[in-house]
Amino acid sequence: MPLLSDSDSSYSGLRSGAFWGLCAFSVLNPAVTQAGMYFLPSGIAGYSPMQLFQGVYLVVILATLPLICRDATSLSRQFKWLAILYTAGLCAIHVRIWAMGRTPSYLATAERIVCLRIIMSCLLWYYVSLLVSSPKHALRLMNSLILGGSVCAVWILFFYFRQGGSVAAYAASGVEASFGSEGVSGKAVAGLLLSSAVGMMYMAIRNASGFRAVGVLLLLGALFVTFDRSAQVAVGCVALWSVIWWQRSCRPRSAMRVMTVFLVGLVLCGSVYLIHRGTDELIARWTFDFDRGEVGSGRGVFYTTAWRWFVWDSDLGDFVMGMGFANIHELIFQHTGLAVHCHSDLFDMIVMGGVFGLVLYLLMWGVLASTAMNVPVRSVEFGAMGAMLAAFGVMSLLTGQMNFPLTMYPLGAQLVCMRVLALSSDAACSYEETAGWAPSGAMDSLPAHW
Repeated sequence: MPLLSDSDSSYSGLRSGAFWGLCAFSVLNPAVTQAGMYFLPSGIAGYSPMQLFQGVYLVVILATLPLICRDATSLSRQFKWLAILYTAGLCAIHVRIWAMGRTPSYLATAERIVCLRIIMSCLLWYYVSLLVSSPKHALRLMNSLILGGSVCAVWILFFYFRQGGSVAAYAASGVEASFGSEGVSGKAVAGLLLSSAVGMMYMAIRNASGFRAVGVLLLLGALFVTFDRSAQVAVGCVALWSVIWWQRSCRPRSAMRVMTVFLVGLVLCGSVYLIHRGTDELIARWTFDFDRGEVGSGRGVFYTTAWRWFVWDSDLGDFVMGMGFANIHELIFQHTGLAVHCHSDLFDMIVMGGVFGLVLYLLMWGVLASTAMNVPVRSVEFGAMGAMLAAFGVMSLLTGQMNFPLTMYPLGAQLVCMRVLALSSDAACSYEETAGWAPSGAMDSLPAHW
């Protein structure tokens, strides 16, 4: 075997260092988000510790990205173009509205931060697609992502049991909920916990680990005490998808054991909660609207307002390029009296970017869905990827997720990791161990290289 040249050794060392830095970021990002809001609630120079931490890592990504993009794959090229189009598109939308003097001065910085967060998520996905090229890397990053989600879950449960409900908006309806530290976004941590739970269940089935199945209960418990309704709907959709997939899956024997442990634990935990807390809080959360005093949280009004503006009230320029993120709050306020966004990534992108924003949103969905291409339909990886996309779809449409790298990064990263694991030779061999059955074409569908 020929010796590596100095340049090849440096390149390999750089990739290794970048990968371990990515793993560290995966664990620390949720921890910094929670701990930062607890110890430094006022932030530093007007920015939260989470924003500063993510900003520093964004600089690291931009500095190392040109040096590690030598081994691009078809999937990484898709993420590359997604990042380029989102960067160019969001910058064009913001500059247009700013140049026209339509961006409120007190919201200009907030709009730039929102755009930067969305762009950072796309860059992180591209970064992952470049660095995760083997099953070993995929497993290590998956474990790091799940560990980060578990740290967030423990933090949330600790505050829930220590001080009860800390979400003032829910207290009016008698609901004691916890997002962890005060000031942390509930929808962001809910999305993180949900994707981590799906990833943990996948790893539990892959490794035949009852311990990891218990870890899923920890994540779902923390998710439940956030009392996020869109997350509860997403859990229902994931459960429905899992039942449908299970009927057509290879049903490995290890999965049967893991599911038994999980379901028994779920029944026990649910019974203990019902005995001590009952169903009053859950019913109140669904029947008392703290915003408008109506069932439904006003989302129907938000969506109708956004769609009516897009179709009937916008001029040609706004129809094509939108009105920018900062003006969404003003639009909703004029019709509802609430200065909020649309509570849906779809309608936020339509109002923010018009037709161009809608195209960007659909393009993101296309790239995320493409990670499942050529993955055997009956494999555990396909089932987990479908569950993750279903969960994100519900959360994205019903509450909005794109503004939070805390949620978006683990989603795309785990999809990439599952793809690598599904198309590896190890995955093909594992089919031979599943109750004496292997999916048709599973061995033939594996590419010569990834």
